Parts: sequence; structure tokens; C-alpha cells
Amino acid sequence: MEDKKFTLVIGASHGGGHKLKDEIHVISNAESTDELSSAYAVGAKQVGVDIQDLCEDNYRISVADFEKIKSRVRSDELHIAPDEIFYERMGDETAQDFFEEDAEVILNPQDYFRLWRATALIGNPKLHIRVIKDESSTLKIGGYGTYTDLD
Repeated sequence: MEDKKFTLVIGASHGGGHKLKDEIHVISNAESTDELSSAYAVGAKQVGVDIQDLCEDNYRISVADFEKIKSRVRSDELHIAPDEIFYERMGDETAQDFFEEDAEVILNPQDYFRLWRATALIGNPKLHIRVIKDESSTLKIGGYGTYTDLD
């Protein structure tokens, strides 16, 4: 099967006026955007975390939800180390302070994409989704809340 190019749209997929979005171009062995969406939906159900829903109007997810996804993939597939998310955004906070039950992970659009891709790969382990610099079929994957002002 030949790989296809897709454009994944993160952020505003509606005409709400904000127009905050990113497009990530990927190459995948998926046949269609429906297959990518289905893989994500299956993965979200298996993990018990739907970041598309959680990040529709928010840029934070709980550490517990982050860990549910992270625990299901190899670290080289997720490409997010806890220090990349926690330390650079929280300044002097220690890891122990941050891993409290009610702690949240602040996501930017790239973090959101990595978690979305990891979830899709959980849903269909035979898929591969690799970032490229190109355009093709478009799939809007949510994450509008990740554009909320952090101030």
C-alpha cells in the first residue's frame, strides 16, 4: 500500500472569527481521513481519554490523563518528555510538586498533535503517521482550546 499525504488541522475548524489554527502535514499508510479518525476514536476509547473533546475549549489536560496515553506508547513514539511540558512552563516548580493528583499538563498545539497521533496509533498499531513538509487531504482534529492565552 502506498503512503498518502494528509493535512491535519489543529484549532479553529469553524468560522468563529478567531482563525487560530495550525496545519500539520503528514504521510501515512491510512487510506483516508476516515481511517485516521477511526484509529483515533478507537485509541481514545481504549485509553479512556479523548483529547479532542478535552481540548475543544481548553489547553490543559490532567496529568492522570496525560499519563494514561503516555503509558500506552513507546517513549520514542510520543516524543514528549515530562520536562519538556512541565519544567519549561512552570519555572521553579519541582517534579514532585507537579505530579499531584489535580495537576494539569499545559498543551501547546505541537504537544496536542503528538498526543493525538499517539492515540491514533494505539487505536490502529498498523498505522504510521509521519510529519512532512507538504499538503494534501485535510482532517480537522480539534484542539482549539490549546490557543487560549496563557497569561
